[in-house]
Amino acid sequence: MSTTPTRRLATGLALALGLALTPTVVGAADFKAPTPAPPPPVGADDFAIARPLLSIEIDDVSEADFDLPGRLLLSAPLDQDLSTTVQVLFPDADPEDVNCPEVDFGSPCPWTLGVDIPAGETEVPFELEILDDELEEDAEVLRAAVSFVHPASAVRLGSPDDAVIYDGAGLELGLVADPEADEGDPGSDGPLDLVVEANQAVPHPVSFRVSTAIVGGYNGATPGVDHEPVDVVVELPAGETTLTVAVPLIGDQQSEADELFFGHLGDLSHGEIALSGGSVVARILDDDAPVVTWKRPGSYQSPSRSARSAALTA
Repeated sequence: MSTTPTRRLATGLALALGLALTPTVVGAADFKAPTPAPPPPVGADDFAIARPLLSIEIDDVSEADFDLPGRLLLSAPLDQDLSTTVQVLFPDADPEDVNCPEVDFGSPCPWTLGVDIPAGETEVPFELEILDDELEEDAEVLRAAVSFVHPASAVRLGSPDDAVIYDGAGLELGLVADPEADEGDPGSDGPLDLVVEANQAVPHPVSFRVSTAIVGGYNGATPGVDHEPVDVVVELPAGETTLTVAVPLIGDQQSEADELFFGHLGDLSHGEIALSGGSVVARILDDDAPVVTWKRPGSYQSPSRSARSAALTA
């Protein structure tokens, strides 16, 4: 019987066992690094984060102010000058209400103007000239937008901004006449309100002084006794028509005549506003009942006391 197959089987088994027990050495040529995951796609929003935002602001004004303030704003400064063009639009305002500034060479501006932002700056003001047509009319809306920047500037443009041009004709401000309030009792006294009123919404914040003063005579209110004196500078916000200044009253329980003091309005911050009521007389109403003495009917009174009473009342 041949032993060749048996020898071959033993040799194959030995080789198999030998290979299994021998450590495997991996060379540099055999190593393969894992394939990295691809980066996420970059969208427009990722680029926009690094680009400064260029926005525009303009303020509400009155025709009588003669200029409309505006400004260009950058969210971050640039390392080089930025040239822009601002376009003036008229959603419902009359172009004849605005005189656009002139450009180079003295040529009339076709409702655009150039505004340069120097390197390192984030805010640059500009002005539009307002023309008062001296007509009574509704408020009008003016719009300004950045219409051009150099393509290499890499800035984002914000939205246009609107401003209201209020009619400057006939704007008046004054104190409401005949203010009054009950004096109250000690510890429960309330204020007397001096109300400042405009005949139309003010186009811009207006500051003024409101103060109190003494009225002469027997029924003049005494500062520090009947009311606290007031002398304050306050501001009426743009778009508003009324503002109230409270004068603290000092209550008592004495029956007395109503007491008076002056309220004054002055020092308006805008000279084009007419002063329709600069002074008023304020009245502190007495709310204490007079003390009445009661005499029992049929009570006896001596002749001497009756005579003295008659003499006193004569």
